[in-house]
Parts: sequence; C-alpha cells; structure tokens
Amino acid sequence: MGFATTTLENEDLTNALSNNWTDALSGKVAGLNLVRSNSGPDGSNKIILRGENNLTGENEALIVVDGVVINNGSARRSANGSDQVYGVGSDNMPADYGSGLNDINPEDIESVTVLKGPGAAALYGSRGANGAIIITTKSGSNRDKKKWKVSLNSNYAWEQVNKWPDLQYEYGIGLDGQADLLTNTGTSSAYGPKFEGQQFTNQFGPGLQTRDAQNATLWRPYPGKHGVNGYFENGETYTNSITLARSWQKTNLRLSYTDVRNSWITPNTGYQRGTFALSGDTKITDKLKVSVKGGYTNKSSDNIPGAVMVTSPLCIGIFSGSPMRILIG
Repeated sequence: MGFATTTLENEDLTNALSNNWTDALSGKVAGLNLVRSNSGPDGSNKIILRGENNLTGENEALIVVDGVVINNGSARRSANGSDQVYGVGSDNMPADYGSGLNDINPEDIESVTVLKGPGAAALYGSRGANGAIIITTKSGSNRDKKKWKVSLNSNYAWEQVNKWPDLQYEYGIGLDGQADLLTNTGTSSAYGPKFEGQQFTNQFGPGLQTRDAQNATLWRPYPGKHGVNGYFENGETYTNSITLARSWQKTNLRLSYTDVRNSWITPNTGYQRGTFALSGDTKITDKLKVSVKGGYTNKSSDNIPGAVMVTSPLCIGIFSGSPMRILIG
C-alpha cells in the first residue's frame, strides 16, 4: 500500500507513563522510529516514519493536535567548534529543553493516529511529506448529564542505571606507568602506577574540592559507592491528575489538572510540570457546533544536562551533566 494508518487509544499511552509519553509509541507502530536525545529526563524525541528520506532537511513527522499543526521544535542544537572552549558546565553548552509535544498531557489524549505515506502529504501538503502524528484530545462528554464526573489518576515511575561498564581497579590515572597528578587538566587514561600502597601528593580525595598539594595520601582506587557507581541515584517520577467532566443537553465541558514531579538519576537534576486543560463544546443549531480547547503548561527545572559530542579517531564521547559517559567506537 502507498499509505497506512495506525491508531492508539489513551490506555496504550498511560498504562506505564514515562518522562516522555511518546516513548509509548515505540514498538506499537510499524515503521516508526524514535530518535532519543538522551539529554536528561525531559529530553525530546524525534519521530521518524519509514526511515530518513531527506539528507539536508528535517525528517520528523508532522504533529497535528485537534486539527492544528504545532511546532515540535525542542530548542536543541548540536555542538560546534566554539563549544570546545567552554567545557562542561558552561552556559553555552548545547542542551535539549524538551518540545511542545512533550508538554501535552497524555491523560488528556483520546487517541493518536499515525499516518504514513503520501496520504499525509495529500492532507497537509509538503509539510506532511514525512508522515503525520494526528492527536485527538478528550472532550467533556458524560453520559450522566445530572452529575459531575470526577476522575483521579496517579502514576509512579522508578528508574536506575541499566548497565555499568567493566572498570579495572588495578592501575591509576596516568600514562606509561607515571601518575598524572601535576596538572589541572589530568588525563582520562588509566595507565598510571599500579596500586601497591604507595603515597602521592596532589591527589583528589573524598570530601575535597581540589587537589591536596601538602599531604601525601594513599594511592588507591575508589570502587563501589565512592566511585562512579556511587554517583548516580535512583530516579523517581510522580504524576497526579484530576479531571472534572459534565454534560448538559447541548453542552459538554471538561477541566483537568496534572502535576508531574521528577528527580533524575543524576543528583540535583529533574523537573516539575503543571498542566491545565480546558475543553468544551456546545450545539447552537442542528447545523452549527462550536468547540473550544485550550491549555496552559508551567514547567521548570533547576539543572538540565548539557550534551556535547566530542570526536577523535579513537572515541566518541558524550558529556551529560557532571559525569562523563564514553562510547568507544
């Protein structure tokens, strides 16, 4: 077929909420690929349908909410040469601030239809050449027209580091058997002296914010909770929502509020989000119906991890927050 559609209901999106509800689309829609930024708990996803087909422009699917095309820009950008002078922690580091699609409350979504192929282009012109994600939000329809319908939903998500790299604790930092302790930059190579009970000055230690140039301390590894493994925490996300719905003879009304609080696996990193949504419609005549939908989102974060790609002939590194994750390639 030249085109295909897949429809997901609300339960497919909310049974197990993640920080980005679009994760629920993964594995449920044939030909849909999510490209994750891996930039913190609220990082955006690029939705690619039927593969990359544009070498110079965007390949993301068009996002349509209740018939209105929305901007799915995430304010993300790639690193460039000038970013090398700023280093980790700089205000100029590239960051992913999420997208408008992230901020849609999944509890307010009635269904998601994924339209692939030329059918999307026929509906939305050149903007739909990469397919379309058509989102329909809930209305205030309530069969019992004499009472308010109240819905309460709570969701708790827990996350932790999935896999640790194999680390050695036999040799220290340095090259060619020599400790690299005299410079401020140091090295990422662990080919220094073997741990044999010797002592050196200029070492970092637990509780120190700088090198100890006065006192020689034991040359030793720091495995377990004192090493990289002990830096990360268990991430938690609490999602609570309340919905009020009421129907009259010719009018439907729906109000909702959702509160999301997240603390990520990196210490002092997370976000808070509050979302209000209003949906209403009234039938003025047999041939005229007026609908109104609106929403307000207030989201804040004290610390969004940066993402800088560092390339060399031997490795590709990704700096995310304070720790450094290295992907050897």
